[in-house]
Amino acid sequence: MLCASGPERWNRHNGLVNVTTQFLQSAFLHPVKEQGYDNKRPWDVLIPNSWKGGVAIGLDFAVTYPLQQSNTKLATDFVPGSWATRYAELHKEHERDPSRARGVEFHPMVVETYGAWSPEATDVLDQVAEQYAIHQGVKPAVARQWLYQALSTQLQLYNAAMLVTRNASTPAHELALPEVEEFGAYGEVDVESLPGDS
Repeated sequence: MLCASGPERWNRHNGLVNVTTQFLQSAFLHPVKEQGYDNKRPWDVLIPNSWKGGVAIGLDFAVTYPLQQSNTKLATDFVPGSWATRYAELHKEHERDPSRARGVEFHPMVVETYGAWSPEATDVLDQVAEQYAIHQGVKPAVARQWLYQALSTQLQLYNAAMLVTRNASTPAHELALPEVEEFGAYGEVDVESLPGDS
């Protein structure tokens, strides 16, 4: 996962974007994907009229590996989410002002490979879940659980795919990523069918 590249890395990123976009659509927030300016695409998802009094919000998703040497220097302690928090702060420094100049509030949506989101990303996702709950008639806690489960499944599904394709003893064509479609829309797996510890 440290040197991840290729389709699995982009599929992981796009999976997180797609899940969030689906929830935003169900919350009637009319998200726009890959919106940009001047041949730049600083936002994976643009919410033209958000829950913040109609303020436009730009979301940019990123996955960071907390055990990467450069990340261990960024964080002051080994607390889950600390690397995502620092990476989000650095990312925001570069994109905040250009986005603000275009009337967009920039939010980096950073998650660590092990699943810990930055606090800013968590705040946004909680609001997405709340808006989803309002429009779909479910409890906010249920909507939040659905959203985080869907995101976590996408994250770990493609983390596993990257590990499999990097395993030299496993022919990549035998465990190609398209086969994961058998798991369902969000990659649900029947845990009872998984091999045991025998």
